[in-house]
Amino acid sequence: MNNIKSVKTLLLIAVITVAVSCSGGGGGDDGSTTELKRETDTAVRLIHAAVDAAPLEIYGGLIQVTKGRYAQETFFGRVEDENVTELVVARANTAATDIVRRIPVNLAEDTEYTLFVYGKVGDDAFRYNFIIDNIERPDNGACIVRLFNGLPDSGDLTLGSKDFAQPGVRYGVVSSFRHSACGPQIFTITSPTGTLARVSIDLPEESEATIVLSGDKDLGYVKAVTYLDLD
Repeated sequence: MNNIKSVKTLLLIAVITVAVSCSGGGGGDDGSTTELKRETDTAVRLIHAAVDAAPLEIYGGLIQVTKGRYAQETFFGRVEDENVTELVVARANTAATDIVRRIPVNLAEDTEYTLFVYGKVGDDAFRYNFIIDNIERPDNGACIVRLFNGLPDSGDLTLGSKDFAQPGVRYGVVSSFRHSACGPQIFTITSPTGTLARVSIDLPEESEATIVLSGDKDLGYVKAVTYLDLD
């Protein structure tokens, strides 16, 4: 774990209120894709919320599935061999030789998964949460939104908007989806001590969004990133 380099320049920024305009991902070699439709095969997405960790890659067997750096918007990558029994998380650009974690898996056919990595390497508190990302359909004309709490020492968080309040989102946990109006929306993320972030998202009709909160409260740095899916 100590061989993961700290992102020193990132920790110099002090931001408490964050406005995020979500484009839903990009293309090229940054670990995301231009197509936001879900995979029809077994697939894994990396959500990197570990503030001082280097960019990471996920391998299924010898084949890279996906990759991403801290707070980068990413999407699902297909698992070529769904019979693999573990996923390997490695530092990027090391050809899977600098391994961070080995995660035992039993992948189901035509199923999507998300790997959240979070915590702080410098505190020896690097963590992960590997979940099945079941497809949930919004009501006609509506959208759905959830929150992942990747901010150390944040306490239980509440995700709120004009349509709902989702309380009790513990550190390292992803909340259930809540229905929201589509179009331009503002969401607030609050802790027991006050508001941590305000997130602006233009939600396409019948889309789903995952808001990820991370950072370093000791340094006064809090960041919210939105990951958008279109089924």
